[in-house]
Amino acid sequence: MHASQEQLHQAAAEDLAVWGYSPVINGAYVRADRPLPEIYAHPGTARRLAVLADVAKESGATANQVVLAWLTGGTPAVSPILGSSTVAQLEECLAARDLVLDDEQQARLDDAV
Repeated sequence: MHASQEQLHQAAAEDLAVWGYSPVINGAYVRADRPLPEIYAHPGTARRLAVLADVAKESGATANQVVLAWLTGGTPAVSPILGSSTVAQLEECLAARDLVLDDEQQARLDDAV
């Protein structure tokens, strides 16, 4: 189940914790051999992925790191539940803690959803 904007606004208003399960979608943002699951194929998906790629390039980060920084830097902040199968994947995700998106980047990602 995906949280709606209304649910996220309510969580923020009530100061509730929000957890994001599988926010990097099993590597689909960064691995060509892992296509985006069909459930995420919406009319605006190509546009959203383009914005994600642009912000990643601008920030010198991976798409996974941008997704994690966007989630943790949003309102409400979303605590990602991560899984990794290699040390490199874990290090990539942990490096997202140091990535701070500027207001314009955060807004572009928000608007793309």
